[in-house]
Amino acid sequence: MTMKVVASRAHISEYPDPITFKSGDEVLLGDEDTEYPGWVRTTTRNGQVGWAPLAYL
Repeated sequence: MTMKVVASRAHISEYPDPITFKSGDEVLLGDEDTEYPGWVRTTTRNGQVGWAPLAYL
């Protein structure tokens, strides 16, 4: 299941080739991480995919 949401805060990952977005960006949400609650698979408009904190969306 995916859901379109709007970012409330910017997020920059510390991982190589990280997903990034800024406040106001629309992103698609995928599944929530079962090992790390509060993190969700996120896809940006330009196709970046990665984990982001749900609290930022």
